[in-house]
Amino acid sequence: MATSSLEALEAQRQNLIKQFVGTSLHDAPVPSAVLDLSKVKQNCDRMLEAVDALGFGWRAHIKTHKTTELTRLQLGAPPRPAHVITSTLTEAENILPLLLT
Repeated sequence: MATSSLEALEAQRQNLIKQFVGTSLHDAPVPSAVLDLSKVKQNCDRMLEAVDALGFGWRAHIKTHKTTELTRLQLGAPPRPAHVITSTLTEAENILPLLLT
């Protein structure tokens, strides 16, 4: 089950890459969220360092971005133990393959 879900997510990701990579930002549908990946990584790393320094547990909230890619960044590399907060059952189902790998 987890493998087929992960494969479906990867197929969706590949379709989006084909559709948008190499196109102009002006061609993106409106509204679109456009993120600076280096800044996102930097912010996630800083948050994880702060959590470690304070000795806190980590709760990654994914209800806004709803992506496995950003969830991976929120959990760190290698992934650390964390609670992942979702708003819907569908969100939880979509990240389940990520958490099982």
